[in-house]
Amino acid sequence: MAEALTGLGGYASLAAQTAVGAGVLTWLVRRLARARGWLAPVRHDRWHRTPAALHGGVAIFSAFASGVLWLLPQTPYTLALVGLTALLFLAGLVDDALDLPPRMKVLVQVLGGLLLYAADFHFNDALPWWIDLGVVVVWAVGITNALNLLDNMNGLAAGTAIIAGLSRLALSHQSGDGVVAEASAVFVGAALGFLVFNFPRASIFMGDSGSFTLGFALAALNLSSEAAYTRSAAAIFVFPVLVLLLPIFDTTFVSLARILSGRAISQGGRDHTSHRLVALGFGETGAVVLLWTVSAASGACAFLLYQSGLPLARLAVVALLLALSLLAVVLWRVQTESPSPSAHRGSGAAAKVVTLPILATWVREGRQRGVTYAFANGAFDLLHVGHVRYLEAAAREADRLIVAVNSDASIRGLKGPDRPVMPEADRAELVAALRVVDHVVVFGDATVTPLLQALRPEVHCKGTDYTIDTVPERDTVRAYGGRVAIVGDPKDHSTSSLVARLR
Repeated sequence: MAEALTGLGGYASLAAQTAVGAGVLTWLVRRLARARGWLAPVRHDRWHRTPAALHGGVAIFSAFASGVLWLLPQTPYTLALVGLTALLFLAGLVDDALDLPPRMKVLVQVLGGLLLYAADFHFNDALPWWIDLGVVVVWAVGITNALNLLDNMNGLAAGTAIIAGLSRLALSHQSGDGVVAEASAVFVGAALGFLVFNFPRASIFMGDSGSFTLGFALAALNLSSEAAYTRSAAAIFVFPVLVLLLPIFDTTFVSLARILSGRAISQGGRDHTSHRLVALGFGETGAVVLLWTVSAASGACAFLLYQSGLPLARLAVVALLLALSLLAVVLWRVQTESPSPSAHRGSGAAAKVVTLPILATWVREGRQRGVTYAFANGAFDLLHVGHVRYLEAAAREADRLIVAVNSDASIRGLKGPDRPVMPEADRAELVAALRVVDHVVVFGDATVTPLLQALRPEVHCKGTDYTIDTVPERDTVRAYGGRVAIVGDPKDHSTSSLVARLR
């Protein structure tokens, strides 16, 4: 059994060892997920552009549990910490696989909170037991869900967990609670080893198994320090709230926004603080780094409060809360949710088929996040391999691919009264079903010039039956600063030849 480590070098060693283990485990889980096809597919309403491996939470929990059990003394505290976190990890893993109803997840979290209290993880023993029990349960459920909701952008949840873990480590070290400080160091290492694969570009996602692990472990670690919470009545609540202020702020903000808009709190969406910051022009990485900074500032306020007491720290805390209030006011006015095409077209592939006004709104929002767009067009009557190769090549030219499909009337004008073979709605949905296609719009003009002028895609892609100089819309594209690309395979396939063969 290892002896307690109380020096900064000891904490760094624990974090480093666990981080290396977490990194190796994350690499192994990613490799297994890719081999088994456990991937998050690219979706037009999500941020990632390539399929990302799932179940990164397996690596996070395995590294945390093995670090606590192998690197720290085995005590009732460490066994309870790992055992109860395992309960939430398993619940998250089942949710990742089966998509549990929200009520079931909350019931498991409540059970976890009750078991925490039974294992002597209390908020403050000076409180009446029934109040302390209620606070522990609400705290466990709230922080677990807060980290889960915060897992909405690459690196945000893991990075915030690291900062909160470091804040908890510093407070526990100062209060002489070496066991909690050591457990916090292991926690930081587990999250750090995963973060390398999740930020700035995510090759693996943690899933609910990861966010439940991080959230519940953080809740438990912040229930574990006796000395830290006995300095004043205010500190009973202020210390842990400051350590975890960012996830609490985001959860409160999003919950209020959804309630006031008539949506269920559990319903996902792009309405978090991170999404709204991106819409303001920060970019995904910039938004995450800014929110990490807020988390670090709140942790620093918690440390200042511990060192100096509430009177001297009050100014810093008030300044932080005022800044967050101002941020909330600014973000409240930011619109991040695009009109849902599913209200018009259903779900699945057809949800990608939208009208030009909706598509123009989506493109404008995407550009605020730094997304680039390629544009392709055609009749796509009797979809064949030539179409697929053309669109696959076009998709490689930018972050997202827009495909314009000729209307029935425009095809009749171009190819005669016996075409198209398939109606425009069917053709558009078939094109939308291709993985590389992000958005589809039907157009009835003689050329796509009006669409290009409205959407201004960075790249206008034409097939190999054109050259750069013969593309009709070349001057339009160059006028707004775009470029023309000739993509796809030689024109060895055509719908006309297929129709002739079928007849």
